[in-house]
Amino acid sequence: MPNRGHEFGNHLAARLRFPVSDSWLSAGGCLSSSFLFPNRVIDHTLKKLCEQRVTQLLEEIEKSYALVAGALGRVR
Repeated sequence: MPNRGHEFGNHLAARLRFPVSDSWLSAGGCLSSSFLFPNRVIDHTLKKLCEQRVTQLLEEIEKSYALVAGALGRVR
């Protein structure tokens, strides 16, 4: 769905992580791993999140708020 000028960041209530198993992905089509998790070549957001400057920013924020290293996560 196009953004159409709406910003949803202020309404974020939670972020979920769930395990991805082979049986879940074997349904094919829209559930294939390449569809759900495209590589950096075609996923511009992932490409940006994997940049060194994003990692450096996360490290600076963790340090400034005395958080455990990696507390904010990392994109690989």
